[in-house]
Amino acid sequence: MPRDLSLDPLWSIAVEVQFYLVWPFVILLTPSPKARLIIFQALLATVFITRIVYALGFPDGRGSIYYNTFFRMDGFLMGSMLCQFHELHKKIACKHLIPALTFLAVILVVVPIATHEPGLADPFNLYFGFTLLAFFFTLLLHLALQPKNYLPFLKNKFLRLCGRISYCLYLVHFPILSALAPRFDTLGSHTWPGHQGFFYCLTVLSTLLLSFAISLFSYRYFESYFLRLKT
Repeated sequence: MPRDLSLDPLWSIAVEVQFYLVWPFVILLTPSPKARLIIFQALLATVFITRIVYALGFPDGRGSIYYNTFFRMDGFLMGSMLCQFHELHKKIACKHLIPALTFLAVILVVVPIATHEPGLADPFNLYFGFTLLAFFFTLLLHLALQPKNYLPFLKNKFLRLCGRISYCLYLVHFPILSALAPRFDTLGSHTWPGHQGFFYCLTVLSTLLLSFAISLFSYRYFESYFLRLKT
């Protein structure tokens, strides 16, 4: 867990780098998609069970699970499994996935709220939520890759723009929020006491607008240059 919470988004970048360094060797050393599927399923079960055992055995250390590379391998493993399914040309009945996605979305929204323990130590996330969230986005990715347009909302221009600038948007939103929140809180307590909710909404709106502006500038004048080098 970072000491400076404004750097909080960088934890996932660090985990991604570890994945990119290790996973090519995993693929190189496994002979076929079938063998990889078996290995990835075994690893997924190991991660799932180990995380639950750790959360039950060390309740004081539950917050560290969120940032731990091994305990957050669900997403990488499920994405890798989906890749192997495609390599093997295995058919997944897409028409049944929309109800499954809807059900998962409801579970992921409603159940954590019902646990009454939000944050990194939320027991639902520690036991099941991280895995279900990874499964949700794996199904979403599978549908998005199909020739048939199962998810027409993904063609929305605004969503496509958000996708292009998402890397910078992810990196800068929390530092901006961390910088603006105490200032708006102080401003609210001095100028309009008793209306902190209004200043909270103002903080979020200002964070979104500033994050979008910085991300658009970054994509246009910085990231796009390096992206062109790939072609």
